[in-house]
Amino acid sequence: MPAIQQIFLRHRLQLGLTQHEVAELSGVSVRLLRELEAGRANPGLHQLEKIAKVLNLILTLTPITDEKLTR
Repeated sequence: MPAIQQIFLRHRLQLGLTQHEVAELSGVSVRLLRELEAGRANPGLHQLEKIAKVLNLILTLTPITDEKLTR
């Protein structure tokens, strides 16, 4: 399963948006978005939701099953 930063980057590029545009539309800093896409940021859920909304994505939390815990 791709990491969230890979999903955000792929969708941003598919939409033809720059990091600056996504940051402005979502209300997060360009630095946070750049660091997130590089896998070096640990943003809060609220920030992730704001970015996801701009990228036409929905964040979903899925319960962990015992099987997933053993991987």
